[in-house]
Amino acid sequence: MKDVDLVLTLRAKDHFLKNKSILIEGNSIRRIGEYSEIISEYGEPDEIIEGKGMIAVPGFYNLHTHVAMAGMRGLAADKGEVIYRIFWPIEKSFDPEIAFWLGMLGALEAVKSGVVLVADHYFFMDSIARAISEVGIRGLLGHT
Repeated sequence: MKDVDLVLTLRAKDHFLKNKSILIEGNSIRRIGEYSEIISEYGEPDEIIEGKGMIAVPGFYNLHTHVAMAGMRGLAADKGEVIYRIFWPIEKSFDPEIAFWLGMLGALEAVKSGVVLVADHYFFMDSIARAISEVGIRGLLGHT
């Protein structure tokens, strides 16, 4: 990204860097600094994303999620004992393929929200793991 207005870092000092460029190689940030310095060190990039008016922030970690439950969002927020009366009966009909596609939905939703890692436990975790992997985020996963 070229000339991002504000870069939020996780460093103890200099949390905010103003008007900097970010060099990304593959899936890694290689350098943050002045555009001219990055170009002289690494050469012209293959692609430039203009960063004016933007803020770059680190990816978020969602440490309690059930990505496959994204498909049930909004079904019964106003019902008592929703887990027992609504969700568990629906989940009994799940199989590995349904879990995979709902996992894809939840993982894509996570990425769109800036989440790069989820901690998840659910049914058919092999299917969820495959969905998370295909979307390209990381997961700390366990079987229910």
